[in-house]
Amino acid sequence: MALPTFSFETTAQEAASALEGQITGKNVLITGTSVKSLGLEAARAIAPYANLVVITGYNAERLRLSEEALRTE
Repeated sequence: MALPTFSFETTAQEAASALEGQITGKNVLITGTSVKSLGLEAARAIAPYANLVVITGYNAERLRLSEEALRTE
């Protein structure tokens, strides 16, 4: 199976949509999920397809803010 080609202009949503078949039903762990981070954007894009998205971070307050942002959406 050939994987899609991505570039620096590819958005997290575009990547998640292209890989939907490989994400659907999976449990996904994403690190570095501070608000306005690449990790949080990845979590947002993957969440509609994944069975479970686990976010992690070393700062409890920033992690709580990230969780709030994801749940709000």
